[in-house]
Amino acid sequence: KDDTLTSQLQRLVLSSAGAFTAKEGAKSTLEPLVFTSANSDLMSAFDVSQQPNPIALRDKFESQDTVYTLAARLTGPVSSAFPDGPPEKVLEAQADDAAREALTAAHLRDAKTPVNIILIGDVDMLADQNWAQVRDVAGERVAVPTANNADFFINAIDNVRGNQGLVSLRGRGLTIRPFTVIDEMRAVADNQFRAKEQELLGRISEMEQTIEKLQREEQSTGVLLTSQQQAEIDNFRVEMLSLRRELRDVQLSLRKNVETLEREVRLINIWAVPLLVALLAIVLAVVRRIRRARYHRAVLH
Repeated sequence: KDDTLTSQLQRLVLSSAGAFTAKEGAKSTLEPLVFTSANSDLMSAFDVSQQPNPIALRDKFESQDTVYTLAARLTGPVSSAFPDGPPEKVLEAQADDAAREALTAAHLRDAKTPVNIILIGDVDMLADQNWAQVRDVAGERVAVPTANNADFFINAIDNVRGNQGLVSLRGRGLTIRPFTVIDEMRAVADNQFRAKEQELLGRISEMEQTIEKLQREEQSTGVLLTSQQQAEIDNFRVEMLSLRRELRDVQLSLRKNVETLEREVRLINIWAVPLLVALLAIVLAVVRRIRRARYHRAVLH
């Protein structure tokens, strides 16, 4: 909030951000610009990139009680990763000895001046779905910002160029009115469903293990299952189907509850103010009519 780059920004959406950490003993300074809450965890990029299962990722999440830096300003002196000169492969790729000598002469072991670099841990932050909704306005497609991702990017460019004129103004025009009640109910419904889901999946897993155990015993001993054991397996399978049906019903019921509340809240938000204005106009009209009638009666008397 103290940095001019982010002081006026209200909301950033990062879909799969990485985190930065300062190397111990580094001469440069890493100043966090965007960071997580302490209730955060880092996950393998491979797990996230391979068509991730949100439920599996959620179950894998364990809060590390650590604040992670997602975007930062790197300032101060920096040194080359190749202090002995350009890498051999780069030199070999040059056309002739003169080009190699020129490249070697231009190589710097240390930066001449302190750097000012903006680091961002998410390459998808400028994807349309992360910061804008495209709407048709008067026959034209217009991008309406829903987050300050673009403002952050432009501010960063102006900042490193030394142009601070408009940096402090960007982000003020974004108005975000989230449906807090809906978000809270969706979170509660999701938690209820996950708890019920785990309970039902646990019972299904127990039944599957029981069935597998009976079938393995049949295969290992060569003794056919008794009619009672076969009936028990059949009953287990029927109950498993019932549990899976119950699981789908729970999910459907919770989704309907959230959707119903969402419709009601949206209707209230859309119609509440016009109805209040209309009601106020009616009340004022009635009051004026009563006052006018009283005035006329007083004049006649």
